[in-house]
Amino acid sequence: MIDVATLSVIRRWALREQLSIREIARRTGLSRNTIRKYLRVAAYLKQIQTDPEMADEAAVLRRWQHLSDEESQLKKALKDLEAHVDRQAHDHYPRLSETEIQALVVDDKWLAAMGAAAHGELDRITQRLTQRVKELADRYDAPLPAVAKLADELQARVDEHLVRMGFTWN
Repeated sequence: MIDVATLSVIRRWALREQLSIREIARRTGLSRNTIRKYLRVAAYLKQIQTDPEMADEAAVLRRWQHLSDEESQLKKALKDLEAHVDRQAHDHYPRLSETEIQALVVDDKWLAAMGAAAHGELDRITQRLTQRVKELADRYDAPLPAVAKLADELQARVDEHLVRMGFTWN
């Protein structure tokens, strides 16, 4: 969480000393996005703090700042805990027996990956088959007598046009 003193130092570096956001982030250990966020919010809060009509908005922004700080701390704690779990897992590997390694690699990892690949391929084939059945259903949707009747009507129109053009045949 950024306290008021840190925020004032960040503002002084940015506004008076004209330090870049990258340099401020390097000096404070905060991310550049966090620095940008606090500079924007701090500037807006400074504008509205004297306006009594904006008191509610100022309170909401302060609450947001607090919750944003809390979220950042929780994300950092989560990242640290994940790194700790990874270290514990890495430290445990040398103590595994050959059968435990086989169970982890073959049963848990390889078979699961093969099963997932097989299910994915089966899903792909099923979807393709369904798509092909729909294409065939659309293609053969009209019954043969209706198609034959349409073909006869079109043939009669073509013959009529050919006769008008002067073509005749036996």
